Amino acid sequence: MRQANKRQRAKRYVSRHFPALRDVEPVHSTRSHKGTKLDVYTFKKEFSVEGGTLVRVVRVSVDAEGKIAKAVSSR
Repeated sequence: MRQANKRQRAKRYVSRHFPALRDVEPVHSTRSHKGTKLDVYTFKKEFSVEGGTLVRVVRVSVDAEGKIAKAVSSR
């Protein structure tokens, strides 16, 4: 599956599950897990909250077939 398609799948996933990060462009990296190459897309946004700021980070791992293998969110 092409890189652009994987990025779009990750963006759709984040838009559905984390609407506040809908407009964020992800940073791409790769890693291998159990012999499989995964594309990792990191979405990061800073929010102003009472008393300071809050940074929300969501990492979405996509396998070679374009399936979401794992998604991790900061608190």
